[in-house]
Amino acid sequence: MKNIVNSACFIGLIVSLSACREEERAAPDAVYKSYYAKVIEGRTFEEDVSYHSKSRVAEIMAQLESGASGSEEATNQIKDLYLDFSQNLAKCGDLTLREERVDEDAAQLIYDVEDTCSTGGNGELHIQMVYEDGWKIASDELKITAN
Repeated sequence: MKNIVNSACFIGLIVSLSACREEERAAPDAVYKSYYAKVIEGRTFEEDVSYHSKSRVAEIMAQLESGASGSEEATNQIKDLYLDFSQNLAKCGDLTLREERVDEDAAQLIYDVEDTCSTGGNGELHIQMVYEDGWKIASDELKITAN
């Protein structure tokens, strides 16, 4: 009888942990919206890259190093330009999720983006995410459509 109770408890624990894992993995949209809100409110470069996949961070750092020619001052200026540019862009974009496709450790999100600052045009934001200890941004592409 004791073995049956222990087995039932163990199975219950496994099911509970599996449910938590699935719940955690169920919302790449929530992770991206959290990132987007952080972009709007302001963040450090380190906070920003924590939302990106390992391969994306490696790509960003390589571009940063080649663009800054090894100068720490130039590196910091490029980081600041990136943070300011992306913050200003995000402040003018109201996102509406159009599509979310999740296939195990990969997700694709498509948002309609309404330009709230001008009449320059609306767009589509395509986000690729991967699951690496949480959902991380692998790539993003904003496609602007003229009004």
